[in-house]
Amino acid sequence: MMKENCVINPRTKRAVRKGTKTYNKIKHLLNETQESSKSVQVNMSVIKNIKSVAPEIIQAQPISKTKSRSIARVSSSAKTAKTAKTAKTASPPAPKTISVKKVTPLKSSQSSKIRAVNYLKKIVRRKIIDNKIGEDENAGNKIVALVKRRLQPRYKPVSILPDKSDTKPPPPKDDTLLIDNVKVLQTFLKKKLIKDRYSLKNRIAFTKYVEEKIKSIPHGECAKPYTFNDGTKGFTIKNIIFLNKIIGTPSAYGKIYLSSIKNSFGGFAMVAKMMRETSDNLSEIRIMKTITNKLVSTGNSKHFIINVGSFQCKSKTENKPNERLLAINELAHGDLKMAVNDYEIYSKEEVMINMYLQIIIAIATFQIQTSHYHNDCHWGNFLYQRNNDVGWYKYIFNGNIFYLKSCGLNMCIYDYGLARKIPKAKIPIMSRYLIGDFHRISLAFITKNYNGWNDNDIPEDVVATAMNVKSFLTSNATLAKTNDGSFKKRDSVFQYIYDYVFPAIFSDYPNVITTQTPDNVINKDAFII
Repeated sequence: MMKENCVINPRTKRAVRKGTKTYNKIKHLLNETQESSKSVQVNMSVIKNIKSVAPEIIQAQPISKTKSRSIARVSSSAKTAKTAKTAKTASPPAPKTISVKKVTPLKSSQSSKIRAVNYLKKIVRRKIIDNKIGEDENAGNKIVALVKRRLQPRYKPVSILPDKSDTKPPPPKDDTLLIDNVKVLQTFLKKKLIKDRYSLKNRIAFTKYVEEKIKSIPHGECAKPYTFNDGTKGFTIKNIIFLNKIIGTPSAYGKIYLSSIKNSFGGFAMVAKMMRETSDNLSEIRIMKTITNKLVSTGNSKHFIINVGSFQCKSKTENKPNERLLAINELAHGDLKMAVNDYEIYSKEEVMINMYLQIIIAIATFQIQTSHYHNDCHWGNFLYQRNNDVGWYKYIFNGNIFYLKSCGLNMCIYDYGLARKIPKAKIPIMSRYLIGDFHRISLAFITKNYNGWNDNDIPEDVVATAMNVKSFLTSNATLAKTNDGSFKKRDSVFQYIYDYVFPAIFSDYPNVITTQTPDNVINKDAFII
């Protein structure tokens, strides 16, 4: 005889009689599943006939790890009917269709917001910091924090339960806007801090920016000892300029510090030269200021390091003698000695010729525009700055126009502590000093086996060019002109070099220097010599 009021045990697929503990447990758990799911409506009234029972299996959310072991997940398709041991040949009516409402899945912990922030950190740290915008160790974290606060989208939580108000939750914001903003920020920083940082236009703009930052400091202010957060020792001027660490080797002429400005953009963007208060050093600062104001800030030349400011300590007790005079200059990436010992540079013939010509132009500009000879033209006193200029630089000298191709390195003449003025009346008898500046630096492009300074395997044509210039400057013809007073003006020596040396270089290196107007000229107004 068929038993009524039974349920099927989901695990054993057997009928369980009403009133037993197992029956009550299964009924209780099934009811609890209904209450917790909310989106699944199970109609138990279809189970009326116990002769053959086949309950509908529906897919439901598990209520817990423990209970899910004892309650099978409900499936949308009916399984094959199974008859109990005591059941007779009777078939139950077809079960009613059960509707299952789709549940919005819960967002994972790695939401799009977190992924966007991680992506931001990745591109900013890799693309901006790895490209060396500045030396500030915390620059990456600061930029990430700033953009994270300003640009990250905010999401409203999405409930897993049905919305009783029948209003759909707002969709998550698209990350496209965030990514676009990051790309804009990345492009801006890369362009301003890296790509165009050392173009002449931006060098001038940055100098004006720094001058504005330090204009409140009196000229007679002294540099005072300062201990930084990491315990290193340095100096500060009015807690605005910070001399962070020594670069290079201190000498009798002074020390050079990598320096920064408080609340300024660009990290370590300058160097501070700390010197004794001597007549030579005071003269050097005067020459640097003249060059900055007359040549670089006006766009007339790019071959000089810009002087941002200087300070001469007025207190006679506060500072040591070699700490009383301070010159603040823009930063360079290295000197000529470093460059000609770098395989990526010295192995390229046209780059080496380009650098040599830039140095000749820098010396000539210094002599003609300042009425001084340098008197210390070794390879440590020519600095280079890397830039991304593409095209040709235009120069003019005594009506002669020529173009020099950009090679990614801008050569600058530096350190005027030993420079000496040549009165106009004494130029004929002192012209040998003007020639000496060109002669000495040529040794940097000649290997030691030819009595030069360089140990490296420089391209032979570079060595030959430098030796030709050196030989020409020491030839009997040149000595005769020096002795008979033929060089009567400040530009006479370079005019002599331009007339007799440059034509061969124009012919040998048309891809480096030319008198023909090229398509891409970088500077509209020619640099003067």
